[in-house]
Amino acid sequence: MEKKLWFGKKELVKFGIECCYLSQNEATRLYVVCQNALKKSIEELESYVGTHGSFEEIGSKMIAMWKLSQDEKTYKEMAPETK
Repeated sequence: MEKKLWFGKKELVKFGIECCYLSQNEATRLYVVCQNALKKSIEELESYVGTHGSFEEIGSKMIAMWKLSQDEKTYKEMAPETK
C-alpha cells in the first residue's frame, strides 16, 4: 500500500525558515497567504464542480484534500477518498 505524507503548518513554516532562509514572521505570514488562497480556491472549485458534473469525481477528491490541509495538522496516512 502506498503511503502519503501531508505536512502541517509546523513543518511547512519550519521548512520556510530552514530551507528558504525566511524569518519566523515571514514564514508564518506566507503560510497565512497560502491558506487564504487555498480557501478561495476551494470555493471556486466547489462552484465549478457544481456546474460541471463530469469533473465531480476528481474535483471532490481535490476539495477533500484541500479542506484536510486547512486543519494545519500533519498526516502520515491519508484517507482513501483523498488518494
